[in-house]
Amino acid sequence: MVHRPEPDGGWEAAALEHTGGLRHPIASTTRLWRSISSSRARKQDRPLLTLTPEECDAAFREEERRSARFAALFADHPVHNLYYEDLAGKQNDTLAGVQQFLGVEPARLAPTTVRQNPEPLRQLIGNYDELFAAFRGTADEAFFD
Repeated sequence: MVHRPEPDGGWEAAALEHTGGLRHPIASTTRLWRSISSSRARKQDRPLLTLTPEECDAAFREEERRSARFAALFADHPVHNLYYEDLAGKQNDTLAGVQQFLGVEPARLAPTTVRQNPEPLRQLIGNYDELFAAFRGTADEAFFD
């Protein structure tokens, strides 16, 4: 989160979020949250995630609660949402938008953070097919790639 004071004593916030509801439990299991590209853990060292449908549903509901708490907390403030997925795919445009929102002089930035689990979810979740079947036809189906 990045924020800056406003002249009226309030503040603006830029919040980094993610749209992949299953990526957070994977990062929790693998303990790979952030890394510099040269020190990235070897793929074969990462454990596969296995969730029951109930645990998966709980992760989805927790993400909904977190998003709702955030929205309520910043309801009266200007907010610029940005997403990890946009940083991975459209980094320059995304960071330019944040700089514009914050009212700072635009600068070309070169972050070294890399996506920790770039593989398709099917390769990261041991029981992907079971979970996909459990959530097929629900709003949460969109979290499966």
